[in-house]
Amino acid sequence: MRLQTLIQQTQGLSATKARKWIHQGKVQVDGQVVLDGNRAVDPSLQTISVANERVGESLGYRYVMYHKKKGQVSAKSDRQWPTPFDELPDDYQGLTIVGRLDRDVTGLLLLTDNGQWHYLMESDRFHIPKTYLVTVNGRIDDEMVRKFQKGVVWSDGFQCRPAQLEILETCETKSIGRLTITEGKRHQVKKIFLACGVKVIALERIALGPFTLDPFLEEGTYRPFTAEECQVVLDILKNYQR
Repeated sequence: MRLQTLIQQTQGLSATKARKWIHQGKVQVDGQVVLDGNRAVDPSLQTISVANERVGESLGYRYVMYHKKKGQVSAKSDRQWPTPFDELPDDYQGLTIVGRLDRDVTGLLLLTDNGQWHYLMESDRFHIPKTYLVTVNGRIDDEMVRKFQKGVVWSDGFQCRPAQLEILETCETKSIGRLTITEGKRHQVKKIFLACGVKVIALERIALGPFTLDPFLEEGTYRPFTAEECQVVLDILKNYQR
């Protein structure tokens, strides 16, 4: 949320009065006076003080890692298919999914109620890398790796951004690779491999930006972000404001 909004809510001030307090240097973020009321802050990750008294801790955002199961749709609710929210407690029902996955895809989902961070992680403007373990029904070879590096061209002429493909296992009937892309077109991973003559038969997202799927997190389970992951969230927000 904006710093001015936080000061208004916690101090019961009008917008004009909150701006005045900020401009007078009465507000600190992590021990530093901040004069910009439009600055994005998260009181769950930062110490916000007014006249040296901390405020707004209960207004902080939440960040959750979830290991999506195959067959779930990335939605709040669905009449036909299960969703991740079926596995979440009531106090997490207000969160939204960052980086949706197709129903047949497993792996890393992030959830939050921080709208700005959600936007930064999903917007195609920022080229957030997404990494997948991909199993296909044919051979992945060096020529395919080079095509990915240049940017695969679809049948309609659309050229994807350059991507990194690493061969983990390969043979004529089945191959496994690690793929990192920096855009999020609909069914993009499946369409890229189809353009190269093979079909994706299993797909798992293992990383989204700097966040990596916890290897101890079983499918259908979740956990709050660690302190280290929360610091990464804060770094992303700070970099955006520069």
